[in-house]
Amino acid sequence: MDALEKHDQLSNLPSHGRGWCLRVCSGISLFFLSLFPLSLTADVGATILVVSLEGQATCLNLEDEFLVDLDSNSVGKKIEEKSILATGKDGSVGLLFSNGTLITVKPGTRFYLREYSQKAFDPSELPLPSKLKEEPSQSRFLAHLDYGELVVKVPKLRKGSNMVL
Repeated sequence: MDALEKHDQLSNLPSHGRGWCLRVCSGISLFFLSLFPLSLTADVGATILVVSLEGQATCLNLEDEFLVDLDSNSVGKKIEEKSILATGKDGSVGLLFSNGTLITVKPGTRFYLREYSQKAFDPSELPLPSKLKEEPSQSRFLAHLDYGELVVKVPKLRKGSNMVL
């Protein structure tokens, strides 16, 4: 094993690299910065981003029947609805939804994102996700936890929104 491979392995450990909190904050910032250019031309709808990743994780898109091994390049990428996320015994994935919901898929978990939709909104007036008190527009979220654990943080949902886990 060469030095580069050792470095890659160490940087995936929670005790090495920049730390989980920094990765989540970076991912959240990336999410809202990615919305900024769109606000000049169009409103934003339902989006799910990977904001943190540790250890082994996969994502199976059921519509395309395409399985992807998530790695450090996956942070900042979109996850589509109708996908199944699975984490290894040392894996975890942080997901940020455009309505402000933050879900951490813990190690040894299988999580099915059945449906996520949201009415389009203008992101230019939004506060940082940590200061978001209420989702920016009505949303519908339907998911299923096959096994394992999730940590879920949800802002106040608007009237007419629906979240089923």
